[in-house]
Amino acid sequence: MDEMTLSEHEHVDSIERRLLRLERAYAFAADTASAERDLPTVLQAIVDSSRNLLGARYAALGVIGHDGRLEEFVHSGMDDETVEKIGALPRGKGILGLLIDVPVPLRLSDLGSHEMAVGFPSGHPPMGAFLGVPIQVGGEVFGNLYLTEPVNDDEFTSEDEVVATMMAGTAGGVIANAQLMAESELRRRWLAATNHLSYGLLTDTSSPPMELIAHQATIAADADIVTITVPEDDDTNVLLAASGPLASRVSGSRWPIGGTATEQVMQSGEPTLIDHYDATDAAENMAIGPLMVVPLAAGEHPLGVMSFARSVERRAFGPPELGMAAAFAHQAALAMELVNSRKSELRLAVLEDNERIAEDLHDHVIQELLATGMSLQGIVGRIEELAVAQRLTSVVESLDGVISRIRATIFDLQLRPAGPGSSGLRASLIAVIDDHVPQLGFRPQLEFSGVLDTSIDAGLSDDILAATREALSNCARHARASSATISAILVGQLFTLSVTDNGVGIGQPERSSGLANMQRRANRHQGMFSCISPEGGGTQFTWTARLSP
Repeated sequence: MDEMTLSEHEHVDSIERRLLRLERAYAFAADTASAERDLPTVLQAIVDSSRNLLGARYAALGVIGHDGRLEEFVHSGMDDETVEKIGALPRGKGILGLLIDVPVPLRLSDLGSHEMAVGFPSGHPPMGAFLGVPIQVGGEVFGNLYLTEPVNDDEFTSEDEVVATMMAGTAGGVIANAQLMAESELRRRWLAATNHLSYGLLTDTSSPPMELIAHQATIAADADIVTITVPEDDDTNVLLAASGPLASRVSGSRWPIGGTATEQVMQSGEPTLIDHYDATDAAENMAIGPLMVVPLAAGEHPLGVMSFARSVERRAFGPPELGMAAAFAHQAALAMELVNSRKSELRLAVLEDNERIAEDLHDHVIQELLATGMSLQGIVGRIEELAVAQRLTSVVESLDGVISRIRATIFDLQLRPAGPGSSGLRASLIAVIDDHVPQLGFRPQLEFSGVLDTSIDAGLSDDILAATREALSNCARHARASSATISAILVGQLFTLSVTDNGVGIGQPERSSGLANMQRRANRHQGMFSCISPEGGGTQFTWTARLSP
């Protein structure tokens, strides 16, 4: 009777202990869920609480990635010095891999004696008794809870297994709640990035658009590096922008595309997710782990890709992040198209405004100046005093010069480049002058005569531009001039380029290769070249060419 009573007491004590453990487990769940903590904090709380609840010396929670390997390993019971000695955290081999492949509770009296045990790395503390249970979230295995070395016993009991399983079930609900909160925060971050990007592309004209896109993507994805690349040909990738803490380690701007995730996305047009890239990225010195690559396209075919990467030790990206990154890239491509469309509209408006101004100058200002000049010329013949007549003649000549410059301005307004890709000799000459203004310290006057843009072919145009550059370079280096005039005249089949400055002349330059090149270019087109310094000072380059019949 006494023995029976003792057995009943032990049974009652066991039930009370189990109930107390379960009560603590549910209390932990209620406390963690109500605290609205982020997922990393929740995982650490689960591991710490499980270790205390089951009286284990060590506990850990391994999160299984999409490739079936451990992408995170949260632990409790080991100090920082021990963790540093162990080195890299486990990836899911041996017993840990068995639990991943067969997600059912596993209880061992000696971890090292199991046939799948692979041993511990150097510096790892000894571990004997082992208890592992799977954690399910939404009907799928999220990871496993591991416990080793019970403090008050040689091994874990069946009761410990029941409590651990109940703890894992409770943890699944807490993790699901934390994931929902994390996804909500993730959506908010990506939405904010999209809004900032759209505003920035439309208002910030100082920053390159691709850099704005990469910067906002890095913030939204919490990535260590984001790159935007486009294929240059079938074998080469070209970097357009990079952002993030690791961006400075990108080595070069071109690298092979064959066999990469970029090639896969370019061919399929579908985003891809890689938990452990285990390779060296385009930056030769930068090993990356988690990676997602999404197409950058507003239409059916991607023009390039955006790659999001984290360093090896960080958690992998998830499917929700991949979907949001792909949507962001699509919105970025649409925003780029909108910006380009608006730029085209603005360029068109500028061209129309230039055309209107040019017409007004031609129809009103030039005609009035011509009429004024003719009137003055008529007066000159009736003036008897020679000095006054000469003075008036000089004014008429000045008016002719003003009319010539206004006509050059009209050509400039009508034919100035509307943007990248604009062509034509007039526009190209203006661009050459723009390039040399900082060296010269002033802007030369430019005069045109004849139908230049439609009459001169590309080969002759290249030589004309080269001759102009050489003349302006000599002016900047040797002449010490304060003004210069460039005239480009086409009469019949003869083109004449004249560059005149008011400097001291070019003297005897140490190297004459530039002048010799100008002569060779003229010979190529049956023309001539001369460089003279008139007695009054200055230098005049004259370069001619005959158009091909």
